[in-house]
This record gives sequence, C-alpha cells and structure tokens, in this order.
Amino acid sequence: MNPVFACILFVFFVVIALVGLAKKRTREILSKFTDKEILQKASNAYFFGTPEILCKFTDKKTLEKAYDGNFYGRGNGVLVLLKDELYFEMWSPQIKLRIPIDYITKIKIKPYLWFELLEVMFNDGTDSAVWRIKKPKKWQESLQKLI
Repeated sequence: MNPVFACILFVFFVVIALVGLAKKRTREILSKFTDKEILQKASNAYFFGTPEILCKFTDKKTLEKAYDGNFYGRGNGVLVLLKDELYFEMWSPQIKLRIPIDYITKIKIKPYLWFELLEVMFNDGTDSAVWRIKKPKKWQESLQKLI
C-alpha cells in the first residue's frame, strides 16, 4: 500500500472517530435538559474564555480536576439558553459554565477574522464571556429579551 494513501486513510478514520465522540458528548449534555425549556442551543460552540471567568461560574472542584496548568479556558462544547441561565459545557475537559441571566448586563456581537462572535458581559461590563456560534445575532436577540 502506498504510504501517502495509508496516511490519508488513517487521518480520515481519526476524524470520523472524533466527530462520533463529539456527537455522543453533545447528546449527553443535552440530555440534562429534558425537563427544561431550551430557548436556544448551539451544539458546536467555541468558548473564548479565561480561567478567571470560569472560576466565577464553575464549581471549584470541577475546575481543579480539569486544570493542569496549561488550560486557558477555551474549547468546543454545547451552549444552551434557558429562561434563567446561559449554560455552557465543554466536550473535554468536562467543565460546566453557568451564568445566571440576572448577572448579564449587555450582549454584543464582536467581529473576529471572518466570524461574528457573541459576547456576553456581566459585572457592569467589566467581565465577559465570548463564543463563536452560528447565528450570533439570533442569540443576541433572544438574550436581550431575557435581561
């Protein structure tokens, strides 16, 4: 077998396996909300966070377990909007971020390269969390109605 073809085939199977794991993890996360009304969900949200933001809205035990000194609070996961909170859970490490709607003071769209990002501000705009998601303007509208 040609070595180049073997490498391409290997990469193909690795990608297929990772997509399968991401879908499985998304189903696990969304299964937590079967008894709640989901207003919006993004199953492939990329979180641009910092350890400081995670410390404010994540339980300390989970954060200590996931933090290895190289973790900067960024990663893919599921973003869910409920009527009383904005919930994000990373696929890996399994970090949960829960922002009560009452804490949110402003929502805006930020340009970043060729994307638009959703920025959620709290503490009078001194802190924020940012996600790359599909249709961020729709999310902005939904959040504006709740705050």
